[in-house]
Amino acid sequence: MFSNMKPAEKRLLEACQKGEILDLGNERPKVKIDDNEIRGEFLRTLILSDNQEIEESNKRYILKIDPKGIRFSGVYISGIFDFSFCSTDLPFKFENSIFDKKIDMSNSKLKYIKLDGSEINELYGQSLICDSDFCLKNKFKAKKEINLDTAIIRENLELTDGVFENINLSRVEVGKSLFLNSKFIAKGDLKLKSSKIGGSLYFSGGKFKTIESNKIWICGSVFLRDGFEASGEVNFHSCFIGKSFIFSNSNKIASLILNSAQISRLNFDISNVKNIDLDGCVYEHLNSIIFSQLVEKMPKEDNFKPQPYKQLAKVLRNMGHNEDANNIMIKYNDELRKKDFLTCDRLFISILKWIYGKTAGYGYKPMKVLGTMFIVWFLCSLFYWKASSVAVFAPSNPLIFQYKDYKVKIADEGTVIGDFFNSKDYKCTDDTIECNNWTNSKLLDEEYTTFNPFMYSLDVILPIVDLQVEKDWGQYVSSNNWTLNDFTRWIMWFEILFGWIYSLILVAILSGLAKNEKD
Repeated sequence: MFSNMKPAEKRLLEACQKGEILDLGNERPKVKIDDNEIRGEFLRTLILSDNQEIEESNKRYILKIDPKGIRFSGVYISGIFDFSFCSTDLPFKFENSIFDKKIDMSNSKLKYIKLDGSEINELYGQSLICDSDFCLKNKFKAKKEINLDTAIIRENLELTDGVFENINLSRVEVGKSLFLNSKFIAKGDLKLKSSKIGGSLYFSGGKFKTIESNKIWICGSVFLRDGFEASGEVNFHSCFIGKSFIFSNSNKIASLILNSAQISRLNFDISNVKNIDLDGCVYEHLNSIIFSQLVEKMPKEDNFKPQPYKQLAKVLRNMGHNEDANNIMIKYNDELRKKDFLTCDRLFISILKWIYGKTAGYGYKPMKVLGTMFIVWFLCSLFYWKASSVAVFAPSNPLIFQYKDYKVKIADEGTVIGDFFNSKDYKCTDDTIECNNWTNSKLLDEEYTTFNPFMYSLDVILPIVDLQVEKDWGQYVSSNNWTLNDFTRWIMWFEILFGWIYSLILVAILSGLAKNEKD
């Protein structure tokens, strides 16, 4: 092999013994010529001949390759470079070169390899062990697959600023960080299944088709930012991330899957994510996130899952954002109610939940109960005020009617509904003239309770408080139906029931008997 070397091979032999770089140019060669060609078989033999006896030009000597390793630039490697099942302590630095056939490093043991700026056909490195960095960057290009399945990289694995096809990094172990960023372009699928990364995983600025990272273990953080883009699915199913998952300033991605993932901290800007799956995802802290935006991205209706809502509310509560957590749980109950609404056997329950949600926030908004009660009280007060002006109300104490001096004459048929806005016919102008409205009469003794529609309504809506107004005044019930008197009684019954129900709800919420999920 050393007796019939090509010119470039002879120069490489001399350079590696002197610890120098074979520099044939700073750019990849466009064509193969004798002055730049090195055979893949020769390169393998050269590496394995370190500290071995070789014969060159009828001379035999022990080849001593400098510890700086095999280094060249601008070289054309012809044929297969097969270094499988081989071991060396020499670092490799093959820059700005072309490998026209396959590179096979499967089951090999390397010191360091750098293919910056080079173009290769395909690379097989299954079960490879690299004691230092493994670098494919600086306009690196791969025409076919790069397969590092089950490889062990003791330090950094860098695939940056390059164009790649399919990349298989499944079950790879990286001692430090994995870089797939800075103008990284993957035209095919990226597989990171069950990989282990001791540092962080960088996707920032990269363009991907699909990313399969399910069951990946990352001790550091994951960065998807600075123009990160994925046309397909980004899958981190069942992954473990020891620090942060940072997704910000990215272009559109089709789908982000984080179901069953364990993450310490989430930093999200998901405005450009079409779909997101967080079912089963457990995290401890959130940064820079619009909570309502995240909820809007969660699957709903048929794909509704409760865990993402509960997890988000739990984290927000632990961070001290109780109001935001309550809003999330209200949205959760809204989605749960919509799901019940689609089933006929739970339609009535769904309607009750809708009322409960609108008026009490499913128990998460106790002040909303008071607000609802105030609105009902005020509207009923206005109704009673108007009804009292048309002779609907009368004293309820029977002793009043034993005094003949009270010249108040109420129509036996009651007040017709059409008189609701006709109060001018129900006024008493003189104490001596017979009156037709008890609430306007000046004949009642001063010690008798004066009718006040607002206090009357308050007395009705509060189930325990007794202001004496409801006891002393009531609707004058006519002998016929469908009068304003009858309608007023129905309003009063509604207010009584409403007051009891919402008072009990308020007491239950404040006392903790109405369990809402705040754990």
